[in-house]
Amino acid sequence: MFASPKRRRRGRSKKSQRSARPVLVLLVMILVAGSATVAWLRSERGEIWLAERGVASAQEHCAQLWQSSLLDGLMDAGIPPDSVVVHPGYPVEVEVGASCDLFALNLAVTRRLEAAGGQVAKGERFEDQGSSVLELWLGGKGYVSHRLLARRGPQASALQPPPPPKGLLAIVVDDFGHNLNATVRQLLSLSVPITVAILPERPASLRVLSEARRAGKEAILHMPMEPVAGSSPGPGKLALMVDMSREEVRRRLERALDELSGVQGLNNHMGSEFTQHPGGMEVVAQVLAERGLYFLDSLTSPHSVAYETVRRSHVPALRNDLFLDLDVQDPALIEQRLQRLIERARRKGTAIGIGHPEPATARVLQEILPQLDPRDVKPVFLSEILRSFPQS
Repeated sequence: MFASPKRRRRGRSKKSQRSARPVLVLLVMILVAGSATVAWLRSERGEIWLAERGVASAQEHCAQLWQSSLLDGLMDAGIPPDSVVVHPGYPVEVEVGASCDLFALNLAVTRRLEAAGGQVAKGERFEDQGSSVLELWLGGKGYVSHRLLARRGPQASALQPPPPPKGLLAIVVDDFGHNLNATVRQLLSLSVPITVAILPERPASLRVLSEARRAGKEAILHMPMEPVAGSSPGPGKLALMVDMSREEVRRRLERALDELSGVQGLNNHMGSEFTQHPGGMEVVAQVLAERGLYFLDSLTSPHSVAYETVRRSHVPALRNDLFLDLDVQDPALIEQRLQRLIERARRKGTAIGIGHPEPATARVLQEILPQLDPRDVKPVFLSEILRSFPQS
């Protein structure tokens, strides 16, 4: 006998329910696995995993974790906190007495760092002017976040600090972010401090930020701003324009800073028009104050009011003294300008110059900067000038 139509429909319904169950189970498993993955990525282990793969925000998080572990290790070795000097993105300097065991210090720091998921990438011990020095490069797999310099002098008491240099020289290199070509890598590999100014939302912006951190360089946002009429090429993506509302200026600036999380300051890309208008610069100053960042006025216009406007908001601020290569690519002329900056640093105590990632500039910087005597003119990051000359 044939089954009635009603029974056949009921049979098909049960069969559909049975075939749908595995799909529902699979969906539930995917949701559970996805939630577990998100939770893991937010954990310390997840942050470390992301940092090892070049995620800038995770590297910033881990750098704070490694620094805390480093300081704990120094305390385990009996180093008092007041003898430790921490420079962001630069060496952690420690002066220890003659009785300090540098081998035990190395072990204490290594234990703390490995317990937190980090590692000592490289270590070296050497003699320098009668002092024993332990140098450790610390961070995660594939990148370095801190460099420890522990110096033990011949005397029982802590070493006297060296005399200050005659001048501090800060070189900023603008327009990073377009690529990671040989010139960019040459600049990032310089053995002396340079400050790297990165354009937002460019093809290599995040990769350059990650590589700059690996190389121990200081990074700032190179924020596009409106130039005077007729300038070519234009300022590019996310540019701050004079006719924008205050809300739009803030939105664009915060978007750029969120992308390049961990930068320590900002300077203007172009901006010869925008920096003449205090209204827009007031918004820039508010955002910088909220985030604890500093400002460098590139001085693309002699009529800029950017420095004064930002200072009124109590934001640490600096001004460019000289462009090294804005209108030339002759190494001899670039070197002449660099020598002018060096002489200015001797006379005035500080000098700031801006260059660009061009082969001639990279060549001159590589030839001249490492040869400077740090007791005479010392190459530094912008932040070190601000630390050495605090602003009220």
